[in-house]
Amino acid sequence: MNRRYLAWIAWLASGIVTLFSLYNIGHYLLVLETPISPVRLAGDLLWRLFPIVFAIPGALIVSQQPRNTIGWLLLVPGILVGLPFPPEYVNVSQPPASPSFLFLLTIWFDNWSWLLLVFPILLIPLLFPNGRPPTPRWRWVLHLAAVMFGFFLLLITFSETLTPLNDEVEWFVENPIGFISSQELIENIVIYPWMVGLFVLTISSVAALFARFRNASAVERRQIKWLLYACGIFGVVYSFNLAVGGNPGPLFDIADMLFVLSMMTLPITIAVAILRHRLFDIDIIIRKTLIYALITGMLALTYFGSVVILQTLFTLLMGEQSTLAIVISTLAIAALFTPLRRRVQSLIDWRFYRQKYDTEKVLTAFARRIRDETNLDALSTDLLGIVSETMQPESVSLWMFSTNEEFHPQRENI
Repeated sequence: MNRRYLAWIAWLASGIVTLFSLYNIGHYLLVLETPISPVRLAGDLLWRLFPIVFAIPGALIVSQQPRNTIGWLLLVPGILVGLPFPPEYVNVSQPPASPSFLFLLTIWFDNWSWLLLVFPILLIPLLFPNGRPPTPRWRWVLHLAAVMFGFFLLLITFSETLTPLNDEVEWFVENPIGFISSQELIENIVIYPWMVGLFVLTISSVAALFARFRNASAVERRQIKWLLYACGIFGVVYSFNLAVGGNPGPLFDIADMLFVLSMMTLPITIAVAILRHRLFDIDIIIRKTLIYALITGMLALTYFGSVVILQTLFTLLMGEQSTLAIVISTLAIAALFTPLRRRVQSLIDWRFYRQKYDTEKVLTAFARRIRDETNLDALSTDLLGIVSETMQPESVSLWMFSTNEEFHPQRENI
């Protein structure tokens, strides 16, 4: 199949997913009767946008690089989540006495469809960014994934009973072609080795990404940094979700909204990395993220700590709490922001961007020195030394324009 047809298939699937997702958003807003918080509303809408954010970057990658497996791996979760699934088959309180073939097919698909969401995500680190493992040695990870997928599919297909993956229903239907009768065997013996295999698959995919990074070119390293940046954001937000727990409330709504946003960063950053759009901005983005994440955390701790301390003091001195504590804390945060940003920026540059940090220090010292320097030869020598120290080129040439309109090159070999 040629490139044009593959791109056409990808965009067709992406378009269908987009239409269904927009329909779901419109239907959700129309039937929404009970007022909910803006954060929860934003989270619900983002979950309904989730398929589009996976499908469109996948279609973009396929249209530009149709042989790159990454584009198809992004399309599969978008299609799975975005296309409608008949709830009347899995949300009924009791199954029909004589289930139809479509009913059985739907319950069967419901039991293993989550693999189409998990396995593509797990395989992306292994195949990123060119759609192939780093070396032929890593193909065993693909073979392991195929064996695990096929084993689970066969287990569900030939299970004696089929049960929907819905905690609110407890019924099952007989599988006409099933012969694996021991549910205890499946749940307590077979499934544990499979989960161990899933863990091995996850660790191996991540290890393959780092192995690729070690031997990658400059462009590939930038691409991998984009993916690691998105994975880092997702890891932090996921940890926050685990800390919050599943109890409904304002904090849970915030965690849920941040979770879906962090998942959306994965396909977007993958598309940016593979299509190489503003690829070399990743160091700037990582640097600014580190700076403002640290500043936000420190200011938040300062704010809440000062509010608690001041409210305690006001209660001891005046016998009641005062809004003055909040005002003072807010003013303190505003006053601290700029000096704290400079200090944190210097700390991060010194720790993670040492070459840039040293370059800025050298240039600052050079700027102070040339204010009082009038000797042109000394300035030329200093400038050549600065360029050699900061840029580390193979050679440096300085062309100076004099009053008699002649160029006098000064060259220094490194």
